[in-house]
Amino acid sequence: MPETTKTPQLKLHTGRFLEKWVNCLKQAKADGNPFGLEIFSRAIAKQFSEDEANAPYLAHHKIPALDGDSEDFRKKVIAKCRSINATLKRDMKGKSLPMPKKLDQSSRAFSASYFINNIDGAADFLE
Repeated sequence: MPETTKTPQLKLHTGRFLEKWVNCLKQAKADGNPFGLEIFSRAIAKQFSEDEANAPYLAHHKIPALDGDSEDFRKKVIAKCRSINATLKRDMKGKSLPMPKKLDQSSRAFSASYFINNIDGAADFLE
């Protein structure tokens, strides 16, 4: 019987995903901005691109990193959020976390301020 090789799967560790989700919610609230799918998806892509467990997935697809701007990746992020929320609703008496929302163009204007606040030393250069 010929040996079949399994395609490496993307691994989005639930604990780390949930921690990033809560941190992004906190950041959006602190900045007074909506919790946007675009920024959240990029943050998740960055975090899990650096995860050693995803090295085989990246190598198999011949990509240096996950693309948080791709529609396919955003669908995976939404699916993971829904899965986590289903578990939370079941185990925590109906409670869940806010889902990231796809924002219109005017709502995305805050993305530069969001990212600049997360870059060490960037504030020193603002005039």
